[in-house]
Amino acid sequence: AVCDNKFSCKDKTRSYIPLSMKCDGSFECQSRVDECNEECWKRILDEPWMRVGAFIIGVTATLINSFSIAVFLKKLGKSASLSSITNDCTVALISLGDLIVGVYMLMLFVTDVITQRSYCPGRYQWLGSWECNMFGVMSTFGTILSLLAMTFLSLFRIISLKTMMIFSDVSTANILKLVGVLVFVVGWSVVLAVIPVVGYFEDYFVNGLYFEHNPLYVDVITRDIFNATLKTWNA
Repeated sequence: AVCDNKFSCKDKTRSYIPLSMKCDGSFECQSRVDECNEECWKRILDEPWMRVGAFIIGVTATLINSFSIAVFLKKLGKSASLSSITNDCTVALISLGDLIVGVYMLMLFVTDVITQRSYCPGRYQWLGSWECNMFGVMSTFGTILSLLAMTFLSLFRIISLKTMMIFSDVSTANILKLVGVLVFVVGWSVVLAVIPVVGYFEDYFVNGLYFEHNPLYVDVITRDIFNATLKTWNA
């Protein structure tokens, strides 16, 4: 008879683990049934309210910001002052950032639906996949782009109020300055979003370690432990 305080791994080894290790957040069974069962099945979006929220926010943000960008493109070239051009371009950047975040939320919702049966046993592989990296870059880029654009817009409006003037000189020099600022905002957003997945810098953002050929070893680590373990593994 099997003891009530044991949990069967239901794998080829027919091994058992203490019942307290079931659903403790760490894989002890090679079959991973201890963490992927009816009591503690993991999904990208675990709770129903998360899935509903991701869908509603994603659809709303995508539609509203797509409309906002369409309005901007329709007005493009019709503004009579530098203040109006600056305001329109910056608001368009904010809308673009929010649009990217909206698309990210929709993609996350769709991916959760597609992977609802495969994510739990393979979640560590998925967390290290290019798809997960892409989602991270998208969400970070969209958020930072909106934040930097709003910061620039706020500074521009403060300067306009402080000087009590409307920038009406739509000269080539002023347009080039505006383009330079907008390019800086977009470029800096790209840099900050991509840095965590660049090979040279990614060690600074590691918070876990997973070996494909030793799937039972998963732990939260510091960068120093990661580097030391990597040297031992490659030795």
